[in-house]
Amino acid sequence: MAAAVVAMHEAGDEATNYQLAACPTATQLVARRAAFEIMSAPLLTARGNLNREYLRRPWPRYFLVTSSAGHLHSSTHCSTCRPTTAFGWWVELSGRTEAQAISELGKLADALCSRCFPTAPVAPKRTNVRQSDVERLSSGPALRD
Repeated sequence: MAAAVVAMHEAGDEATNYQLAACPTATQLVARRAAFEIMSAPLLTARGNLNREYLRRPWPRYFLVTSSAGHLHSSTHCSTCRPTTAFGWWVELSGRTEAQAISELGKLADALCSRCFPTAPVAPKRTNVRQSDVERLSSGPALRD
C-alpha cells in the first residue's frame, strides 16, 4: 500500500500530492512505512511458518500481556482480552503442560489466566509478571517462594 501511495505521488496524482503537501511529514511517514514493510517481511514469514507448524501439531504456548501488567494466556484469543491487548510469546514455557508451567512459575503462577488455565492458582490479588521476572525465569532455575 505504501508503495502505491509513493507511486501515485511520483506519478503526479493531484489529490495525493495535495494530501502529502498538507502534512509536511507525510512523505517521510510513507517512506518509513515502506521501509518497515520491507524489514518486517522476513519476520512475518517466519511467524507464518511457526503458526503453520503449530496448526499442524499444536503444543501448549504461553502469551504474556505486554500492554498492561503481565498476565499469561494460552492464546491471543482469550475472551478476557480486548482487541487492543498486546502480547509477547513466552517461548521458554512453550511446550510445557499447565502443571509444569504452574510448578516452574512458582509464586508467579497466580499470573496465569484462570480461563485459559483452569487449574492455575487464583490469588485474592492478581499477581503480575514484570520484565525482570521474565528475565530471571528465562535465564535460571524456577522461581519458587
